Amino acid sequence: MGRAPCCDKANVKKGPWSPEEDAKLKSYIEQHGTGGNWIALPQKIGLKRCGKSCRLKWLNYLRPNIKHGGFSEEEDNIICSLYVSIGSRWSIIAAQLPGRTDNDIKNYWNTRLKKKLLGKQRKEQQAQARRVSNNQQKQDVKRETENLIVASEVMINQVPYWSSSEFSSVPMPVTNASSFQHYGLNNQTSLRA
Repeated sequence: MGRAPCCDKANVKKGPWSPEEDAKLKSYIEQHGTGGNWIALPQKIGLKRCGKSCRLKWLNYLRPNIKHGGFSEEEDNIICSLYVSIGSRWSIIAAQLPGRTDNDIKNYWNTRLKKKLLGKQRKEQQAQARRVSNNQQKQDVKRETENLIVASEVMINQVPYWSSSEFSSVPMPVTNASSFQHYGLNNQTSLRA
């Protein structure tokens, strides 16, 4: 069992609508209304279209109160904020934007806004990562500086293991010239260089 087909698929025209078909559907609905039965509507008008196709054409394109054209920055912000909070519930989002259809908003989201929002999020994440990295580097440098200061204070305050008077009387060994030649050196000055 199931639902009866809405139309005879063999005799239904598919594809883009012609301007004449648009004009027929628009004038009939403006004069008579839909009558609540989209399935019977195409036969009444004389269109070889499916009732669903007529309904979608009217709701998404031909209604007089529909806004066509570009979205404003304010509309972009509303769509993005609602998408973040409630997800892809296009009819609820469309209710907040008078004159915009859920289909129009969904198409606009998928072609433009999603990339724009994801680009903003990626930039924010990268900026946050840079801030965290910079703060971490600053903390590391500060910690290293503090450690060096503490280490130098400890070294300054330490008493040496020997007294300076012990080594002042001890002569330093003198090396003869032959030991320099053993290492391939000609004189003592080449050691200093």
